Amino acid sequence: DSFNEFHLALADIDTVFLQSKKTGRWWMQLPDKQFIACSYKDYITASSNELPERWLRAQERP
Repeated sequence: DSFNEFHLALADIDTVFLQSKKTGRWWMQLPDKQFIACSYKDYITASSNELPERWLRAQERP
């Protein structure tokens, strides 16, 4: 397994964060099940039950 997997309930939405064990990069799952690149700061924001700005911007895209 090449990722550390973290599960959070973000605004009542089950959200998965992945951290690459190889590169340390972070990824965040959107409600449509797609993953987008994010940062550790986004994970910390989400763990405080706040929606990260990156998550909100991704949701605004058509």
